Amino acid sequence: MASEKISIDLLPDERALLLKWTYPFADLASQLQSFRSSEGIRAVTISPYFLSLLIGDLKHAIVHRGCRDAAALELCDRLEYVEQTGDGELFYLR
Repeated sequence: MASEKISIDLLPDERALLLKWTYPFADLASQLQSFRSSEGIRAVTISPYFLSLLIGDLKHAIVHRGCRDAAALELCDRLEYVEQTGDGELFYLR
């Protein structure tokens, strides 16, 4: 069975949080880096497996590494929603 990819819209601050507090695999790190200077919403593509690992990294940063940023908590909640539903679009911001 082929692994489906999930597209997730991310704001500049969310991309920066992921680069700062998580350990993204090479493909995601490359996507995040390529959008580093962009001010708009950009979509990254990720497999469900790596999304789960990314959420775990972010939770670990929040609980054990001193990440107390409210935006990180909100991003973690949104990524969990994406994981459950597969819906990574930010309709309200388009």
